[in-house]
Amino acid sequence: MFLLAIDQEEQIPIDLVDKKPLVCFFGRSNVGKSSLLNGLFKSFARISKTPGKTRTLNLYDIENTYLLDVPGYGYSVRSKQEKHHWQNLVTTMLSLCSDVLIIIIQDANHPNQESDEMFLDFINRYPHQKVLVFNKIDKLRTQKDRFHFKESLKVLSKKYKDIPYVFPVSAQDKSTLVALKDFLKITLNS
Repeated sequence: MFLLAIDQEEQIPIDLVDKKPLVCFFGRSNVGKSSLLNGLFKSFARISKTPGKTRTLNLYDIENTYLLDVPGYGYSVRSKQEKHHWQNLVTTMLSLCSDVLIIIIQDANHPNQESDEMFLDFINRYPHQKVLVFNKIDKLRTQKDRFHFKESLKVLSKKYKDIPYVFPVSAQDKSTLVALKDFLKITLNS
Protein backbone atom coordinates (compact mmCIF):
# COMPACT_ATOMS: atom_id res chain seq x y z
CA MET A 1 0.00 0.00 0.00
CA PHE A 2 1.34 3.40 -0.99
CA LEU A 3 1.93 5.62 2.05
CA LEU A 4 3.73 8.76 1.03
CA ALA A 5 5.71 10.58 -1.67
CA ILE A 6 8.60 12.32 0.06
CA ASP A 7 10.27 15.31 -1.53
CA GLN A 8 11.06 17.37 1.59
CA GLU A 9 12.84 16.34 4.79
CA GLU A 10 9.86 17.52 6.87
CA GLN A 11 7.75 14.83 5.18
CA ILE A 12 9.86 11.96 6.48
CA PRO A 13 7.54 10.15 8.88
CA ILE A 14 9.74 10.06 11.96
CA ASP A 15 6.90 8.46 13.94
CA LEU A 16 6.96 5.49 11.53
CA VAL A 17 10.67 4.85 11.17
CA ASP A 18 11.96 1.86 13.08
CA LYS A 19 8.48 0.44 13.66
CA LYS A 20 9.18 -1.94 10.79
CA PRO A 21 12.25 -2.80 8.72
CA LEU A 22 12.93 -0.47 5.79
CA VAL A 23 14.01 -1.87 2.41
CA CYS A 24 15.43 0.78 0.08
CA PHE A 25 15.60 0.14 -3.66
CA PHE A 26 18.29 2.03 -5.56
CA GLY A 27 19.41 1.80 -9.16
CA ARG A 28 20.32 3.75 -12.25
CA SER A 29 17.46 5.11 -14.32
CA ASN A 30 16.19 2.49 -16.77
CA VAL A 31 17.54 -0.45 -14.77
CA GLY A 32 14.06 -1.99 -14.43
CA LYS A 33 13.54 -1.04 -10.78
CA SER A 34 9.75 -0.65 -11.07
CA SER A 35 9.41 -3.93 -12.98
CA LEU A 36 11.48 -5.69 -10.33
CA LEU A 37 9.41 -4.21 -7.51
CA ASN A 38 6.25 -5.41 -9.23
CA GLY A 39 7.73 -8.87 -9.69
CA LEU A 40 8.66 -9.09 -6.03
CA PHE A 41 5.62 -7.45 -4.46
CA LYS A 42 2.59 -8.04 -6.68
CA SER A 43 2.23 -5.02 -8.92
CA PHE A 44 2.26 -1.70 -7.18
CA ALA A 45 4.94 0.45 -8.87
CA ARG A 46 4.08 2.35 -12.04
CA ILE A 47 6.19 1.37 -15.02
CA SER A 48 7.09 3.97 -17.60
CA LYS A 49 8.82 3.65 -20.95
CA THR A 50 10.63 6.91 -20.16
CA PRO A 51 13.52 6.61 -17.70
CA GLY A 52 13.65 8.90 -14.69
CA LYS A 53 9.92 9.13 -14.00
CA THR A 54 10.28 8.57 -10.25
CA ARG A 55 10.74 12.10 -8.90
CA THR A 56 10.12 11.53 -5.18
CA LEU A 57 11.08 8.98 -2.55
CA ASN A 58 8.01 6.75 -2.55
CA LEU A 59 7.26 4.95 0.71
CA TYR A 60 5.10 1.82 0.73
CA ASP A 61 3.81 -0.36 3.56
CA ILE A 62 3.97 -4.01 2.51
CA GLU A 63 3.01 -6.49 5.25
CA ASN A 64 5.70 -6.20 7.94
CA THR A 65 8.01 -3.92 5.96
CA TYR A 66 8.36 -0.40 4.62
CA LEU A 67 9.68 -0.15 1.06
CA LEU A 68 11.36 2.96 -0.25
CA ASP A 69 11.51 3.41 -4.03
CA VAL A 70 14.20 6.01 -4.71
CA PRO A 71 14.60 8.01 -7.96
CA GLY A 72 17.16 6.51 -10.31
CA TYR A 73 20.66 7.84 -10.09
CA GLY A 74 22.80 8.72 -13.10
CA TYR A 75 19.99 10.23 -15.17
CA SER A 76 21.57 13.19 -16.95
CA VAL A 77 18.35 15.19 -17.49
CA ARG A 78 18.09 15.94 -13.76
CA SER A 79 19.78 19.06 -12.44
CA LYS A 80 22.68 18.80 -10.00
CA GLN A 81 20.51 20.60 -7.46
CA GLU A 82 17.74 18.00 -7.80
CA LYS A 83 20.22 15.11 -7.51
CA HIS A 84 21.81 16.71 -4.44
CA HIS A 85 18.35 17.19 -2.90
CA TRP A 86 17.53 13.48 -3.36
CA GLN A 87 20.90 12.55 -1.87
CA ASN A 88 20.12 14.65 1.22
CA LEU A 89 16.70 13.00 1.59
CA VAL A 90 18.25 9.54 1.31
CA THR A 91 20.98 10.46 3.82
CA THR A 92 18.35 11.63 6.30
CA MET A 93 16.24 8.46 5.87
CA LEU A 94 19.24 6.17 6.27
CA SER A 95 20.44 8.09 9.32
CA LEU A 96 17.04 7.94 11.05
CA CYS A 97 16.40 4.22 10.51
CA SER A 98 18.41 1.48 12.14
CA ASP A 99 16.80 -1.61 10.56
CA VAL A 100 17.55 -1.01 6.88
CA LEU A 101 18.25 -3.33 3.97
CA ILE A 102 19.70 -1.61 0.90
CA ILE A 103 18.97 -3.22 -2.45
CA ILE A 104 21.27 -1.92 -5.20
CA ILE A 105 20.01 -2.80 -8.66
CA GLN A 106 22.30 -2.82 -11.67
CA ASP A 107 21.70 -3.76 -15.29
CA ALA A 108 23.32 -7.14 -16.01
CA ASN A 109 23.99 -5.97 -19.58
CA HIS A 110 25.81 -2.85 -18.41
CA PRO A 111 27.10 -3.61 -14.91
CA ASN A 112 29.34 -1.40 -12.85
CA GLN A 113 28.92 1.81 -14.83
CA GLU A 114 30.62 4.95 -13.52
CA SER A 115 27.37 6.12 -11.88
CA ASP A 116 27.03 2.67 -10.22
CA GLU A 117 30.54 2.95 -8.79
CA MET A 118 29.87 6.47 -7.53
CA PHE A 119 26.66 5.30 -5.87
CA LEU A 120 28.36 2.27 -4.28
CA ASP A 121 31.07 4.53 -2.88
CA PHE A 122 28.36 6.84 -1.48
CA ILE A 123 26.21 4.09 0.04
CA ASN A 124 29.20 2.23 1.52
CA ARG A 125 29.38 4.94 4.20
CA TYR A 126 26.31 3.45 5.83
CA PRO A 127 26.50 0.40 8.10
CA HIS A 128 23.26 -1.12 6.81
CA GLN A 129 23.17 -4.51 5.12
CA LYS A 130 23.49 -4.27 1.34
CA VAL A 131 22.51 -6.56 -1.51
CA LEU A 132 23.47 -6.34 -5.18
CA VAL A 133 20.79 -7.33 -7.67
CA PHE A 134 21.59 -7.62 -11.36
CA ASN A 135 18.38 -7.25 -13.35
CA LYS A 136 17.79 -8.14 -17.01
CA ILE A 137 19.85 -11.35 -17.07
CA ASP A 138 17.43 -12.52 -19.74
CA LYS A 139 19.15 -10.01 -22.04
CA LEU A 140 22.55 -11.79 -21.69
CA ARG A 141 22.04 -13.72 -24.90
CA THR A 142 25.54 -14.31 -26.19
CA GLN A 143 28.45 -16.13 -24.59
CA LYS A 144 30.43 -12.88 -24.78
CA ASP A 145 27.69 -11.04 -22.80
CA ARG A 146 27.64 -13.73 -20.11
CA PHE A 147 31.46 -13.74 -19.89
CA HIS A 148 31.55 -9.94 -19.54
CA PHE A 149 28.92 -10.14 -16.78
CA LYS A 150 30.87 -12.82 -14.86
CA GLU A 151 34.08 -10.78 -15.11
CA SER A 152 32.24 -7.71 -13.79
CA LEU A 153 31.01 -9.76 -10.82
CA LYS A 154 34.60 -10.76 -9.99
CA VAL A 155 35.71 -7.12 -10.00
CA LEU A 156 32.76 -6.05 -7.85
CA SER A 157 33.22 -8.84 -5.32
CA LYS A 158 36.85 -7.82 -4.79
CA LYS A 159 36.11 -4.12 -4.50
CA TYR A 160 32.94 -4.35 -2.38
CA LYS A 161 33.64 -7.20 0.02
CA ASP A 162 31.05 -5.94 2.49
CA ILE A 163 28.24 -6.76 0.02
CA PRO A 164 28.08 -10.53 0.39
CA TYR A 165 24.75 -11.14 -1.34
CA VAL A 166 24.43 -11.01 -5.13
CA PHE A 167 21.30 -12.00 -7.03
CA PRO A 168 21.16 -12.22 -10.85
CA VAL A 169 17.48 -11.86 -11.80
CA SER A 170 15.08 -10.97 -14.56
CA ALA A 171 11.90 -9.10 -13.68
CA GLN A 172 10.41 -10.78 -16.78
CA ASP A 173 11.18 -14.33 -15.56
CA LYS A 174 9.54 -14.89 -12.17
CA SER A 175 11.51 -18.11 -11.58
CA THR A 176 14.71 -16.03 -11.27
CA LEU A 177 13.14 -14.02 -8.43
CA VAL A 178 12.61 -16.98 -6.09
CA ALA A 179 16.03 -16.83 -4.38
CA LEU A 180 15.74 -13.06 -3.84
CA LYS A 181 12.18 -13.39 -2.49
CA ASP A 182 13.31 -16.13 -0.09
CA PHE A 183 16.25 -14.01 1.06
CA LEU A 184 13.95 -11.04 1.71
CA LYS A 185 11.50 -13.19 3.70
CA ILE A 186 14.23 -14.66 5.89
CA THR A 187 16.07 -11.37 6.38
CA LEU A 188 12.99 -9.29 7.13
CA ASN A 189 11.41 -11.83 9.47
CA SER A 190 14.50 -12.48 11.58
